[in-house]
Amino acid sequence: DNLGDWSSDVCSSDLGSALTYIPTAYLLRTYDHPKRFQGAGLPGHNTFIRDEVITSFASASFQPFLLLKDFIAFGAVSDRTGGRLVGPRIKQALAYLEAELGEQDYFMGSNPGRADFMLSWPIDMVVQRGWAELGPKLKGWRERVLARDGWKRALDKPGVPYDLTQFDKQ
Repeated sequence: DNLGDWSSDVCSSDLGSALTYIPTAYLLRTYDHPKRFQGAGLPGHNTFIRDEVITSFASASFQPFLLLKDFIAFGAVSDRTGGRLVGPRIKQALAYLEAELGEQDYFMGSNPGRADFMLSWPIDMVVQRGWAELGPKLKGWRERVLARDGWKRALDKPGVPYDLTQFDKQ
């Protein structure tokens, strides 16, 4: 059951890219004048392309397997058909992200960027539901994301539950 090198399977979704790219790019280009959240100063990388590749990976290559995992939990897909594929793919995705993070604090350098925002939910989903263990770099990245003041303020809003272990099967 060798599923191959994950890097050869990375794909992008035009719809997924459009739904994430357009509003986020507008906000970053309109309000982030010091380019704090756009990967400024990330040596040796074309930050625009890197941001697009990692963001597309989150929406088109990683999240579909998480949704399939949910479909299995709902009973909509047989565990026999999807279960053997999903677990290894989630682990491969996490290994790919661990390597992409490298020694940086965030995927786009010393500050979070669009890729970090797009990955926070699927990685939280994996962690909260106990689907896989994070490597040390991703674990540190997630701790930094959860420690950000903006993240804490968002979770403090009334009526904003963030418990990804609970979901309604109806």
